[in-house]
Amino acid sequence: MISMLRFVSLVVVLASILPPAALAQVCPGDVTLATQADVNAFDCAEVTGALRIGDPDRPTDIIRLDALTELRTVGGSFTLADLDALTSLDGLGQLASVGSFAFIGRNGALSNLGGLSSLASVGGTLTIQDNDALATLRGLDRLATIGISLALRNNDVLTDLTGLGALDAIGGGLFIEGNDQLTSLDGLSAPAVLGSSLFIAGNPTLADLDGLGGLTRVGRTLVVSDNDALTDLAGFSDLTAVDFTLTVVGNDALARLTGLERLATVVQNVDIRSNAVLADVDALSALSSIGNDLLVTNNPTLADCAAGLGPILTDGGLAGDTDIRDNATGCNSVEEILLRYTDAEDAAPRRSAVSVTTFPNPATGPVALSFTLPAASPVTFAVYDAVGRRIATLATGPHGAGTHTLTWDSTGYPNGLYLLRLAVEGDVETTHLLLAR
Repeated sequence: MISMLRFVSLVVVLASILPPAALAQVCPGDVTLATQADVNAFDCAEVTGALRIGDPDRPTDIIRLDALTELRTVGGSFTLADLDALTSLDGLGQLASVGSFAFIGRNGALSNLGGLSSLASVGGTLTIQDNDALATLRGLDRLATIGISLALRNNDVLTDLTGLGALDAIGGGLFIEGNDQLTSLDGLSAPAVLGSSLFIAGNPTLADLDGLGGLTRVGRTLVVSDNDALTDLAGFSDLTAVDFTLTVVGNDALARLTGLERLATVVQNVDIRSNAVLADVDALSALSSIGNDLLVTNNPTLADCAAGLGPILTDGGLAGDTDIRDNATGCNSVEEILLRYTDAEDAAPRRSAVSVTTFPNPATGPVALSFTLPAASPVTFAVYDAVGRRIATLATGPHGAGTHTLTWDSTGYPNGLYLLRLAVEGDVETTHLLLAR
């Protein structure tokens, strides 16, 4: 009897001095809280498997989460969904980590994420979607790491991304789509590198991309589409590489591609399409490598492509084909672009006496070519077709000062416009040649 009394006394003392989490359970496996009674009976500091709050198959009476104050860790996925009457996440203030994906969606009355004030990491994808009353992401202020992707979709009254300022690592992609009242990305601290894709699409009031400053590389596809208030891409000012495809499509107010001035490499396609008021693509002038195709179509006011696309079309950096059409006059074909680009180069002040001449031009067969060097120098003299592919190399290696002559037999090449490009130690001379038989 005495020993039993001592045991009971010890339990009482421990209960008075230990923090509540030390007495809460570790709950193995998956846990579902489908009713308010389930929530009220919950007493776990850790769920080793998945935790789901809500029932997608029937209405739930869950209106508060106050009883979840002991929860620190979810080892698997965390789902908080289909809770039409839930207005607050108070009760989740100790939750620090989710081992797999987290989904917060279809909670019609939830206006903020204030109850998640301790959440620092999500091991998989964090999706916040279809929350009709969610106006702010405040509450995620300690979230630093997302193992895969962050998806913000169809939150009708979300206006900015305040609350994501501590985020410094996203292992996969970033998807910001279909948020009707999102006006800016303020509050977002974008990482320097995204491991996968970046989609910014269908946000009709989004006016700028300022929260993306510092992003240097997108690991897969970059899509900017159907953002009707977006006027430029200035938020991409540090971007240098896209590891798959760059797509800029259907942005009705986009006038320029300002912000892409540092972009040098796109591993697959560049697709600039159906932007109603796009006036020029000058910001693409540093683009030196496109691993596949260049498509610039259906931009009705786009007349100025020479400065932006002339370099990639003449420098041999385009590996695939071109589709340039249905834009304004001046940017309806490779030929139009090259004519304007070479004319502009011809009018520009020369840094040296490097020059190229052709005869005859237009030509029907063999063409006499000459180039003049002011001093001995290594050269590369090549011919490019109308889609920017190098089709012949006429001269390479060291050449002495003076005039050098040679003949190019154009027999067998189709009629059309060709570009002759002479590169001499940092100086480039170009001229066009027309074959017309």
